[in-house]
Order: sequence, then C-alpha cells, then structure tokens
Amino acid sequence: MPITPRGNSFMVSHGSGKDRVRLTRKTMAEAETLLAELEAAEKAEAAAKLLAAQRGDPTKTLQDAYDRTYREKWKGSKGERTTVLNAKQMLALLGPDTLVTEIDSDSIADALNALEDGDDDTDGNSAATVNKKLASLNVMLKGCMDRGWLKAIPHTKRRKEGNRRTFWYTEDDEREMLAACYRLGLPELADWITFGIDSGMRRSEMLRLKTADCFNRHIHLHNGETKNDQGRVIPTTDLAEAIVQKARDRNDVRVFQGMTQAILRGQWDALRTYLKKEEDPKYIVHVLRHTCATRLAIGGATAPQIMAYMGHKAIQTSMIYIHLTGHNLAGVSDLLKRTPPPRPELKVVGG
Repeated sequence: MPITPRGNSFMVSHGSGKDRVRLTRKTMAEAETLLAELEAAEKAEAAAKLLAAQRGDPTKTLQDAYDRTYREKWKGSKGERTTVLNAKQMLALLGPDTLVTEIDSDSIADALNALEDGDDDTDGNSAATVNKKLASLNVMLKGCMDRGWLKAIPHTKRRKEGNRRTFWYTEDDEREMLAACYRLGLPELADWITFGIDSGMRRSEMLRLKTADCFNRHIHLHNGETKNDQGRVIPTTDLAEAIVQKARDRNDVRVFQGMTQAILRGQWDALRTYLKKEEDPKYIVHVLRHTCATRLAIGGATAPQIMAYMGHKAIQTSMIYIHLTGHNLAGVSDLLKRTPPPRPELKVVGG
C-alpha cells in the first residue's frame, strides 16, 4: 500500500529499491496530496528521460565525453594544460554525471553566468576566458555528435568581450512569474523563485538544502556544500522562512524535496513558454541569484555585506551590483551643487 497508518500519522511509500521514498504526513489528505506530487514528479522525470533518448544516447555522461575527448584530441597536444583546465571547469559546473542529452542552452547559460560571477573556484572570468571554456565544451559535444551520442549541439551565444550585461528581475517581473506559476499549477516553482531571490543561493545549493540546516532564521551552508567549497550563513526573510516551515510541516528532509534538475528544467521551460519569453536572455534560473544581489545593492547593502551574503570569492564581483545601482556614487552629485548666477533681464529690441 502506498499510504499506511503510522500511529497518529500516515506514511507515504513511493518508488522501489534505492529510489524508494518514505515520508509521513499528519492527515490522510496531506498524504494523498504528497503521493500525487511524487507520482507527478515521477512522470516528469520519465518524460525527461524519453526526451533525452530522442536527443541521443541516454547513457553517456559529460564525464564520458571528457574522457574520450581527452584521449582522442587533447592528450599530448601543445595546449593540453590550458584546454584541460577549461574543460574541467565546465565539467564541474555542469556536473560530470550529467547526461549529455540533458545539457541544453539554459544549463550552459547558467554555467557561463557562474563563470562570470566567480561562482566556481575563480574570482570571476572575463568574456574572453568564458568563451574559451565554452569552446572546450563545444569540442566535447561535437565529439558526442560524431560518436552518435548526441543529435544536436545546444545553441549558445558567445560572450561579447568588454560588453557584459547583468540581468535581474524587477518586482513586477517577479509578480508576473509567480502568477503564471499558479495558473500553470506549479506552486513548487513559485516557491523556488521566491526562495532563490530571497536567499541568493545557487541552483545546486537549493537542490541539496536540508531543513535541518535552517534554524534560528538562518540558512547554514557548510564547507564543501557550496560551489566554491566555502561555507556561509544566510539570514532568511519571512517569505523564505515560510517555505522552510512548509517543508518541516511535511517532515521533508530537503526544503525542495520533490525538485530535481530535470523537473526544474521542465517547469522553467513551461513558465517561459507561457510568458512567451523563450528567447529572452533574462529568463534563466541563474538570474534569480543576480536578482538577489541587485536588490541587496538597491537596498543599500555594502559590497562586503553582499560578498558575505552571496558567497562571492572576490569583492570585485560584489562591486558589480553596487555599480549597477549607482550607490557607489551616492552623494557625489552634491559636490557639484552651487548657486547659479542671476539671469539677466531680457530686453525687447525695437520695442
């Protein structure tokens, strides 16, 4: 039975083997709702796997692509050291276990944004450096096509050197997105958007976040649990705290218990399609993080405060958001204040 009484609560059992999930709920209605959510998530993952199979070989990972490309192209080459370093950073950002058929334009765009932001193990990459790392990924994906592992390489625009632009969502954008989520029946995505904006956490951090790591109105990310391996503590807003509490009330281990990379990608695609934003570069998951940093700067946070909140490795990255808002120039225009000279009276000629 998928739902069984357990004392004063009800246990929901779903899946089998190592994928089996067992969670308790206080009432039968809550248990039935959870079971429906788990079944829907399972269907979404199955659909994602079917789509992946249509894109190529659904068994080959990015690590497989790297290993083959290294042996066949890079090993012993003149630029081996630099090329391998670039490729390994892309491998780390996208995930070595990620299926090559699951790599799409959005996930690549997220990775490139992370490189520019210094969200890997660097202090932030220039557009030229980002383009070199993108090139190493494209070589791996081209090899996948040659071997029949992939039917098409996701289209990704190269960064324009010296012309970086940082996007963020306005409060009107946020309201529009949340309203669309509820119309589409995606309340978990609405919570994801709210939590992402208020916490500034990276996608991978949010997917792993446990309710046990949220206490005293703070999120505690420990060393080794972040993209740059450096822990940090983030105060929770009222909205973020309410989302954590909902997960606690459900006895969920993770704050976003039913969310996976595949489900997030599918729901985000549905949102963008509904809003007719498929070609808008602003509508990617990583922009939630940019939005948090930008709103902190607009609210008057200092660069060191933004650095600590966001987990930036270099303060130069945090200063980007200060520059965007103009707060670094606050009061400077006062230096130009002066009393203008009196205007001369105009004389009428020939009057």
